[in-house]
Amino acid sequence: MADEFANTEDEAGVDRRMVLRRGAAVGGVAAAAWAAPAISGIGLAPASAQAGCSQGLPTPPTSGCGSFTWNVSSNSGALYDPAEWTGVSSGTKTFTIGGHSYTGTGTGPSGNVDNPCGQTVASGSAVKACSTAPTPPVNCTPSFDVTSCPPAGIANDNACWRAGAGGCSAALNGSASGTVTITCCV
Repeated sequence: MADEFANTEDEAGVDRRMVLRRGAAVGGVAAAAWAAPAISGIGLAPASAQAGCSQGLPTPPTSGCGSFTWNVSSNSGALYDPAEWTGVSSGTKTFTIGGHSYTGTGTGPSGNVDNPCGQTVASGSAVKACSTAPTPPVNCTPSFDVTSCPPAGIANDNACWRAGAGGCSAALNGSASGTVTITCCV
């Protein structure tokens, strides 16, 4: 089969052939551009940026600590049935560490108000909100402050008091309340 573009043509034929080739290439690019989807959202913020976050370049991780708190109440104890902490959730809380926003969640203690040794302690965790750069691990520790006890109860007098747990010397005929604090550090 003979090559139709062989070098046997005159110079004008070669020029026409080059124009045709270039025209076909430009037409192909134009067709591809016409079929390409529209590109939107081009900017400095990564595509993973969350709604409501400040847009911009990643910031380096910082160290420090921050905390969030919430109030918990026990159920009500009866004459022969002690009041119990019910593991009330904090919901999502926002706080700052080193000028950066973090979101945290926690769970209050659960178990008999008058037996901190047998309670499941409060716990919590946190992550950096709007993270655009690698962040160091977040270590969270709970504390719990009993603010009221059933009648005749004295707050936190039990020798088994542990971080994240708390109780009263009596748990009958009433309820208790307290404040959970989750402190998180990076």
